[in-house]
Amino acid sequence: METPALITNAQELANVLKSERKARGIRQSDIADLFRLNRSTVIDAESGKGDPKLSTAILLIEALGMRLVAVPPNVATRLSFPPTPDDVEMVGVDDVDWDWYDDDGSHT
Repeated sequence: METPALITNAQELANVLKSERKARGIRQSDIADLFRLNRSTVIDAESGKGDPKLSTAILLIEALGMRLVAVPPNVATRLSFPPTPDDVEMVGVDDVDWDWYDDDGSHT
């Protein structure tokens, strides 16, 4: 997921950690082993049940190729993110009504 996430609470962080890890095909045990964490720490962080230390949360975030950035609330409300693939309707070439125009702008 290359879409930025505006996280405002622990459950949103948990959801992003889990979805980003799954999107990258990384196992919880791989992250735990890499940072010498208990797998239960990763599970708790992804479920929202745990309250990881800030240093642990940063490790997990950066392990997934993201950065933790703090912004003032007045800035956060003005942030605009591109639509996610789920928000974009895909159409096939055959689904489009094609109008053809000549170089001079006349309709063919």
